Amino acid sequence: MPNKKHIEISCIGISYLPPIMDLYFKLSKMTFSGNSVVRLSSNENGYAVSIVALVVFCIESLVNKLKYHKKLDVKNNLDFLEENYGTFSPLWKKLNEFMTLRNAIAHNHIWKIEYETDEKWNELNVEKELLDGYGRGAFSSVVDMSSKTTKLLKLRIIPTRIGKAEAQQAIVLLDEFSDFLDKINFSLISHEHFEFEGKVLTLKEISEVIKNKH
Repeated sequence: MPNKKHIEISCIGISYLPPIMDLYFKLSKMTFSGNSVVRLSSNENGYAVSIVALVVFCIESLVNKLKYHKKLDVKNNLDFLEENYGTFSPLWKKLNEFMTLRNAIAHNHIWKIEYETDEKWNELNVEKELLDGYGRGAFSSVVDMSSKTTKLLKLRIIPTRIGKAEAQQAIVLLDEFSDFLDKINFSLISHEHFEFEGKVLTLKEISEVIKNKH
């Protein structure tokens, strides 16, 4: 009798979810010190940039599985989504901002920050300059350089200023992307459950907790 053939389509996707939730739970319980107009505390910043990066990795992994399912070979994930699911354009605009933020984190965009301090060590006259060679591609169309944030979601773009607020928005974005997958009948993560704050919850339930409580 011949052996039965099986096919596995590799997709990290859901494997990112438990560490994302663990990182956010730890971040939500931290008390921070050392925040300033120049930088956030290394603890807040470290956990936040990790969450943002992992959320974007997760979404791109799921998009690749969708592309395989659709038998479409479009190299750029955002182009694929916009070309084939244009009715979800508001979501792709948000995702584009988070992809830009992920790039700033992954490539550690370097900013030169000059400031003065008074007798109480308060930081004054802060000047921030993005050095040449960073922020290419879609960066200029996504980022408001006067506020140093993205234009739509107001995500802080200086890597050392990324914090809990950006991490919260990243998880909410992941939930919105999960809703999109459900609507196109390609559910991948909405039915899964994760341990969070001592309970076993779906991504949707965790997103609601974050929006309402944190």
